[in-house]
Amino acid sequence: MRLSDLFTPEELFRAITADDSQISAEGSR
Repeated sequence: MRLSDLFTPEELFRAITADDSQISAEGSR
């Protein structure tokens, strides 16, 4: 089983970008 079987590329992209923005927001504090 692959990630693409569970998530569409759009969902994966959204999850990845959400994580990145959280991490960078935490780091800038």
